[in-house]
Amino acid sequence: ILWICFVLFLLATFYIALREIARNMYDPYYAGWQHTWKAPVAAMVFWLAAEFLFTYFAAGYASSSMSMTTPMWYFLVAGIWAFLIEVAAMTFGPTLVASLPGMWRIIVGGTVQQTPQNVVDYVKSCDPSYGMKKTSATASGTTATATMPTASAAAQPANPTTPAAPAASVPQPATPAAPMPAPTAPTATPVSQAVPQPVAPTSMPNTTTGNTATGAVPLPQSPAGTASMPVAAPGAGQPLDPKTKKTILISGIVIGALIVLGIVYGVLNSTVFSAKSVAQSYLTAIADGKYGKANGIADPQVGKDQLKLLSDTVAKADNATIANPHIDSVKTVEGVAKVNVTYSLNGKNVNDSLTINKDGSKFLLFPNWKISSPLLKTITVSVPNAVESLSVNGVDVTAKNAEKSDSGTWTLRVYPGSYKVSIGKSGYVTSGITMVRTNADSDAADLKIMPTAKLKEDLSKAVNAKLDECAKSTDYAPEGCPFGFDLYDEDYYRNFAWSISVYPKLSDIDLDYGTFSTRQGKAKCTYEEKNFDDSWESQDDSTHFTVNGSFSIRDGKLSVTIDDED
Repeated sequence: ILWICFVLFLLATFYIALREIARNMYDPYYAGWQHTWKAPVAAMVFWLAAEFLFTYFAAGYASSSMSMTTPMWYFLVAGIWAFLIEVAAMTFGPTLVASLPGMWRIIVGGTVQQTPQNVVDYVKSCDPSYGMKKTSATASGTTATATMPTASAAAQPANPTTPAAPAASVPQPATPAAPMPAPTAPTATPVSQAVPQPVAPTSMPNTTTGNTATGAVPLPQSPAGTASMPVAAPGAGQPLDPKTKKTILISGIVIGALIVLGIVYGVLNSTVFSAKSVAQSYLTAIADGKYGKANGIADPQVGKDQLKLLSDTVAKADNATIANPHIDSVKTVEGVAKVNVTYSLNGKNVNDSLTINKDGSKFLLFPNWKISSPLLKTITVSVPNAVESLSVNGVDVTAKNAEKSDSGTWTLRVYPGSYKVSIGKSGYVTSGITMVRTNADSDAADLKIMPTAKLKEDLSKAVNAKLDECAKSTDYAPEGCPFGFDLYDEDYYRNFAWSISVYPKLSDIDLDYGTFSTRQGKAKCTYEEKNFDDSWESQDDSTHFTVNGSFSIRDGKLSVTIDDED
């Protein structure tokens, strides 16, 4: 769209220049260098007024959405551009147009009319010499005529504008009210009737008003609805020789190319290669959910593993991304641009900012702008030890994809948006879904985590397996087990054998700390006791116990640790 508008602008400018050249040719009253300042000043005033009104009304309507499309100093460009059109109209323009008569009907337009006669009369009354071609005066103070009569000098009257008295037998034509083209001399007039005929003087064009006066050839009249190309002064508008025409053409092309390149450079420098353009592209990519593209525009400055939530997949969730992003203002100081931006999230407007620095150049001509402060936000989730992964907008993340603190809090780096957080795929724990938005008062996800039936079942099995391991011990107090005896003299007891008569049931599971406890269980022990006569007698006994311990889940596997008996 930008390039199409630029091409249309160039075509319109070219047409305006041709129209002004044509105007100077048929009505050159204002075709002077003293008038060339008017169009540039008018263009600059219009530019300033339009820009001021746009800024005023936009700021009054919605200051948060006001944006300046072009710098204010561009009014100078408008003035220079208008002045270049004036220069073309004053220099090589008329010659170029006169050498291309076929274009006259296109560029002169349908509204061109000759100057009204009353205006001509008024101007002539103020300045009798107006519109006359000035030549050297004769001794009597009269001016020489533009052309000589077609008949011989002896047959002409002394005053070409007042014919001599003709012979009575030959009627004389009346002097026309307006000059007409010179009539053709008769071809078969008898000698006896030959009378010197007055030849109307050839008229010069009144290039000021478009009408003719004595000494001017009248403009050729056009059919209704058309306009003819005016006859230029002698020597003007003649076909150019090929070498001159080629020189003018090449010079015009070079000058035009330089002007176009300068304007194109200014436009590209203030649009495509500007800090504002980089910021707008960055915001648009985030709003469109193209997080990968946004990562290419601005380095997120996070580790490789933490890029998982900065992918397009995360943005595919419903209403996950920001909307209506736009630039509020851009302030550049010493190569550092502070860009204030606004976007909406969950129906609320959010004000934010970007810092963009100049970083080298592009194509050796344009500055390269680089975003140094990416638009990243954080959400935090307090994750219990029993949780291996989280689901964020349907994407599973683990501790390596986050910044994990000692307290178990996961800090996730994300783009501005809305995020549905829950426990990731797990057979042991489950939770509801919590919505976290980066523009909310709190960016922490409060998850209610619950154990699954599978966790209870597998945890009971793991505890029972630990108790079975303890029962294999031949010690009176198995190490790392919740049961045992206290003996006052170990030398009087031997051959201990344990068995679990009642397995304890789980009573509590703490997912936050990864601990558990059980109800009471019962263990039976057989052993031999030494008598006073040094004989050994078989004995048995039972003990009740409870189990406390901790558990962890890694790679989907449950591991259990039982605390020693107090």
